[in-house]
Amino acid sequence: HLVFLSFPIDELLKIFTAILCEERLVFVSFNYALLTTVMESFLYFILPFSWRFTYVPILSASSLELLDAPGTFMMGCHSKHLHDVVKVTGLVVVNIDEGTVTVNTPDLLTPASPMISPDPRLSFIFVENNSVFPSLPVEPTNIFKNICKRTKFQMELSDVQRPFYYNIEEERAFRMKKCLQYNTEIGFVFLEMMVNLFRGILPFLRMEHQRFNKQLFMDTIPECDKPFYEKVLTTDMFKQFLEDRLKGKADYWSDYEKKTQPYTKRSSGPLVSPVGISQRQYKSAHKQMSITMFSSMSQRVFEVFRLPALNDSMSYVKNAIILLNKNIEECRSIHLRASYVYLRGLFHAAEGNVEFALSDLLSLYAHNARLLPMSVVHNLLLLMPVEDREEMLRKKGITDLHDPVPSRPTPRPKFMGEVLIPDCDLNLDDFVRTISLLEMATDYETIKRLFLALAESERPYVDKYTFDVLRLCFEENQVQCAALVLPNDSLQTNEVILRVSSLIKTDFGMGRIVLTDKRLFFIKDVSNKCREIVKLRNIAKLEKVQYHSFLRPVDVLLITETGNKVKFSAWLKNERNCWSALIEEMRAGKVVAEATKDFTAIGHAVQNVLLIDAVIRSGQDELVSHYGQVTHAAETLCYFTSYMADGRHILPTDTTSALQHRVDPNIGQRDRKTVIVMLYTAGRKFYLRHIC
Repeated sequence: HLVFLSFPIDELLKIFTAILCEERLVFVSFNYALLTTVMESFLYFILPFSWRFTYVPILSASSLELLDAPGTFMMGCHSKHLHDVVKVTGLVVVNIDEGTVTVNTPDLLTPASPMISPDPRLSFIFVENNSVFPSLPVEPTNIFKNICKRTKFQMELSDVQRPFYYNIEEERAFRMKKCLQYNTEIGFVFLEMMVNLFRGILPFLRMEHQRFNKQLFMDTIPECDKPFYEKVLTTDMFKQFLEDRLKGKADYWSDYEKKTQPYTKRSSGPLVSPVGISQRQYKSAHKQMSITMFSSMSQRVFEVFRLPALNDSMSYVKNAIILLNKNIEECRSIHLRASYVYLRGLFHAAEGNVEFALSDLLSLYAHNARLLPMSVVHNLLLLMPVEDREEMLRKKGITDLHDPVPSRPTPRPKFMGEVLIPDCDLNLDDFVRTISLLEMATDYETIKRLFLALAESERPYVDKYTFDVLRLCFEENQVQCAALVLPNDSLQTNEVILRVSSLIKTDFGMGRIVLTDKRLFFIKDVSNKCREIVKLRNIAKLEKVQYHSFLRPVDVLLITETGNKVKFSAWLKNERNCWSALIEEMRAGKVVAEATKDFTAIGHAVQNVLLIDAVIRSGQDELVSHYGQVTHAAETLCYFTSYMADGRHILPTDTTSALQHRVDPNIGQRDRKTVIVMLYTAGRKFYLRHIC
């Protein structure tokens, strides 16, 4: 709480921002004790971020030259050295005694003031001539300030209405209690601040590849907040924080984030999300701000479990178990009961009763799996015969506990900020991994078909040049789709643009045709007015014909709608065959999805269309492996077109009438496995039933 007594809220937030941006900070004060307390407080405020740079709370006079060292650091020194501190350009100087934040410039110590910006919400704080660290995002800052005003971290304000203690010990005890309450409240305030700042990254983590989609996340950030995230997302502390999230680390941040999560309606089916596509649909997303705070000022009741007297080890363990048995019988709180069971299991283990210890510890798996001490359980299981071990796990209903035989932990792949493209030819494994990381496709079978389409028959790999050209063509299409300017409300909910034609002649006039995962529509040149051509499911036939213009014959694609004799003609010229394949594959995916009630087929069809387009584009380069065989390569990827042509989507009448929703349990996996057991959860009634 001393930090709030020393700094105004705005100055405090500037220091907080400078630390998150990993600036070079120097704290100065006439009080040496205050230096360490304030600096440690700020390191506590940024949790779960961890300061891993040079940290010297008290710098001696003989070591002041360290302030001119390159790199990031946080140091403290006496105010009498301030005249030396101001000589070092680029330092963020925090004067604790005056409650100010200043920045060293080549001439004078300049107050850190917001720069003028056309957006009043967008402000910066000068650090050097050409570098700035930005202000905090607007919404989390406003929430923080409102809570601070409501709480008022000033002891004197809470003392005016209470009687004075005439006993000095009671007065000290009261003030200490108040300090603890304020400190706890401050901890919650900054924890909520950190959750509000960084909870938005969670939907953009790819756990299976240990990757964070930074660009997609930045697309969801309001323009006024982007400078802050552009700076912080490159820092070492954020990368460490990101690695912890990718490892699934459970801490106060993750707990608080879950507790303050707004309710969001989830999809009813495991749809395959189309990756590597235009991100237009994500741009309207907003970061979720928590709107509640767990106040430490409210009265909280703590259960205190008093251990028996320690006379000798054996009687102590037995007495502790007896006392725990009594508490477990009387306890009505499921969370408190789990803690008691955990303690009793450890006491049974200390007593040498392996069976009772395992019975208690394994029962935690159903109540609070985070309390389960895996290393202790593994060691105890090794003490039991194999038959008894399996019987114990079966009784507890645990089938997915890790192998009790300890093995050397496999190294977890390190976080990769950027996807490293192999600098050599790619075999199948390298190809699958790289395509997945680049988010060009996620389904293993789709990536394997792409590999077969590009690899030459006598060489089981894709050469580096072919892969680079394919990737560039894929990204070129994404840029074209993202650059398309459309009137508001032109796209339907979750509609994704897959392909945009060049300027062509059509029955609707001059313009461009656009393929999405739902339909074809036309954009008129100059005015950009949209007009729907046909929904994909309603396409009856695609015809490739030639029309004669006054100059030469032109390749034209005719699109006939179901139940409609009117045909739409698009003069696509040399793009005709490509467009025919793309439309037919997307249409086939829609038909197969509706016929088999497997709506993941739509997502797979989207991936196929994007890859087919990239293969056809890249096939125009004479140096790629599939040059001259573009048609064959594209047909290899037209999975749903051939699937529908073979009639495999037509199911028996009895199956069609009974089938409600087809679920593939092996999405994205190499090995196909059969479902052996399904678990049925019966609504609000708390019992489980197995359906075999």
